[in-house]
Amino acid sequence: MATVISPTEIQVNWTDVLEIDQNGIITDYEVMYEPLMRFGNTLNITIVNTTNMYITLDGLQEFVNYNISVRARTSVGPGPFSVGIMRRTLEDGELLVVKDYGVSPCSMLLVYNISWSMRLHL
Repeated sequence: MATVISPTEIQVNWTDVLEIDQNGIITDYEVMYEPLMRFGNTLNITIVNTTNMYITLDGLQEFVNYNISVRARTSVGPGPFSVGIMRRTLEDGELLVVKDYGVSPCSMLLVYNISWSMRLHL
């Protein structure tokens, strides 16, 4: 999943590889991203490593489509990259506005379900 959070940032998170598909113990993840220009041409590919199952890509160009993929690595080597997802960073001056938020209890253990929706505000 990838969420655009500003004109220069995209937050990416993913679930772990199923144990049956792991080829050993996962040591870290590689996140590959590339800006897509007109006609699908790419300028450059960047790969960053993390031991978390999330990362915030920052320093991105504003109002540009990015193709983002993730793969796990083990001591044996890297697995295949995921199918890419595309997200466009915001244009300078665009804001994401949170609306329709709510909090509701889920159990007796003080666990709450928080939900919201967002809309683009120019």
